[in-house]
Parts: sequence; structure tokens; C-alpha cells
Amino acid sequence: MLTIKNVIFDFDGTIVDSWPVLEAAVEKFGEKFTGRRVSQEEIEAAKGMTIQDVLAKYQVTPLKIFWYRGEILDFVELQMVTAKIVSGVKQLLNELKKMGCKLFILTSNREKTAREFLSRNGIDTEITIYSERNLLGKAWGLRKIVRQNKLKNKETVYIGDETRDIEASRRAGIKVVAVTWGFNKKEILVKFKPDLVAGKPEEVRKYVRNGGSLMAAGREIKIGGRMD
Repeated sequence: MLTIKNVIFDFDGTIVDSWPVLEAAVEKFGEKFTGRRVSQEEIEAAKGMTIQDVLAKYQVTPLKIFWYRGEILDFVELQMVTAKIVSGVKQLLNELKKMGCKLFILTSNREKTAREFLSRNGIDTEITIYSERNLLGKAWGLRKIVRQNKLKNKETVYIGDETRDIEASRRAGIKVVAVTWGFNKKEILVKFKPDLVAGKPEEVRKYVRNGGSLMAAGREIKIGGRMD
């Protein structure tokens, strides 16, 4: 049985229930990026799209992202004060640490924003936080974490809520668990064939505890786009 010793978490949508933050950000910045107001229906529809398709549809260029990045990060930092942690994730982090796992967070937010959120939510578990500025640069960030901490790829898993998290993990050569409580819908996550599609934090814990076993959740679960 394979042993998972290192768990890397995405932040927004995976640890943080950040949908209200996203809605507020779109309300504030949507017109600046697209030239018009983005409707609630359009925001909901984005759940079934890749980030690349969303950016292309609304003609959001890397230059626009760079131009407004500081303003967006300031706004998100303020919104995080009232943001909630995903139910069950605090317990998951504590249990993984008790199991002896090394824990990491890879986020596009400032490290300070993530650290303060964890503190406000009573999470004192030792977690190393990496901030990646490039919206589409998660593979580079994952490789950096693996390299700098001398981790073994086969012992490392990334937990994320978007298709780009799956793609980044594949490029970085590590396992990936896609969670359905975040941004992307289950249907599109399955199409990208992660090692596990988890509907609850408890399923992540069992997957890690069982060393990446395909029957990690103790029931029929979607693995790599098929029923096992």
C-alpha cells in the first residue's frame, strides 16, 4: 500500500468557503474586467467551466489580472475577515497532523491573508504556506513545494476544488483529490480524472489514512472518472 506523508491544500474553495468572497469580488471588479456587469446566472454557470474557458469567455487577459492584482488582494483580505471555514476541514487538518502528515497550503492570496484566516478559526496546526502569484502557475508552485521540502512525489497529494488543480498536480507528478464543495461542479471535475473526487472532508482523511487506496471512503466513489 502506498503511503501518503505530505498533503498540500488549495486555500480558496477548499479550506475557505469562499463563494461569498467570489461573488463580492465579481460585483466589485466584474465590470472593470469585462466592460459590463456580470450576472448571478453567469457566475453560477462558471462552476461548470475551466478557468481558462472563463478567462477566454470574458476576455480577461494576464495584463488585466496583473494590473488589478494588488487591489483584488486588498479586497479579498478584507472579505476574509467574515469568511467561514468549510465544515469539517478544521478537524481534517488536525487529524492529518496527528497521523504524522506534513501539511502545506498553496494559495494565490498573500501568505498573511491565509495565516490570519487560520488563526481566526483556531487552527494552530503547523502548516507551511506558499503564495503563488500566477493564476495559472500552480504546477510550478507544487514543484517548488516538493523540491524545497525534499518530498517524494509518490508520498504527496494535492487537495483542490478546480480543474486547474487536477491539471497542475498531473504536471507536477503528484496525486490529486478533487473536492466537490468548492468552485467547480462534480461533473466537470470527474472529466479531468483526479485520483479521487471527495464530497466530504472525511473522505479525504480516509483516503490519506489508507495510503491512497481506491476504496478510501469505504463506499463507491468516483476515482479517475469511473466507479470502483
